[in-house]
Amino acid sequence: MPNSWDSVKTANMTRVSYTDTGDFYIDLVFYNIKLKRYVLLELKTHSLTHADVGQLDMYVRMYDDLVKDDSDNPTIGILLCTETDKVMAKYSVLNGSEQLFLFSAMGHPILGGFGDNIE
Repeated sequence: MPNSWDSVKTANMTRVSYTDTGDFYIDLVFYNIKLKRYVLLELKTHSLTHADVGQLDMYVRMYDDLVKDDSDNPTIGILLCTETDKVMAKYSVLNGSEQLFLFSAMGHPILGGFGDNIE
């Protein structure tokens, strides 16, 4: 049976070492074949913080700039937290972003239209 996401898991704990100050590790990286885009998944075992949002935003921007091919669509970043804060999400870069999405541990979309399309 084909995967409903038509994705290939490319790596877990992917090292991103393009900075002068150190290495960073992305929890899970997928490539969606149908959408022709990378999907970065960050898993958090704590409540949402502004640092988590900034971290995912940085990873998505780095992947778009340094990894994806010109024929690929923009990278998507998904942040999965045990607890979320709708007010923090509303006033962060998550609000209005077409590339960053926040989900609670129960899989319910908190912000972003992407969640409505997941089966």
